[in-house]
Amino acid sequence: GGIGVVGAGAAGLWVARAGLRPVDELTEAVEHVARTEDLTVRIPVDGEDEIARLSHSFNSMAAQLASSRDRQAQLIADAGHELRTPLTSLRTNVELLARSDETGRVIPPDDRKALMASVKAQMTELAALIGDLQELARPDAA
Repeated sequence: GGIGVVGAGAAGLWVARAGLRPVDELTEAVEHVARTEDLTVRIPVDGEDEIARLSHSFNSMAAQLASSRDRQAQLIADAGHELRTPLTSLRTNVELLARSDETGRVIPPDDRKALMASVKAQMTELAALIGDLQELARPDAA
């Protein structure tokens, strides 16, 4: 009698642990992502039960978030480059105009007019780029 009860209890405990292992793996993966923001973690998917479906959904979600993070990083890098180009040109033109005023060296009227037109065009380009970034930042822009 007693050995059978102990054996049944041990077998039940083993079955319960084996059955909960996928839940433990899922919990550990979710906690790991929450703690580290590491989106490379994946859960092995075994079978087709609810836990397997949940694990598959977790893996898909993590992959989509990682992809979104990569796209965001690329967008930021691209935006930095797009802003830097007109800003550098704008700075150069403003420095030329300022140096002319400081040194008393007169820039011929046609050249000064061209510099001012370039400054205005670069300011317009920067304003448009900033507007585009603000549009992208809106929650409903996706």
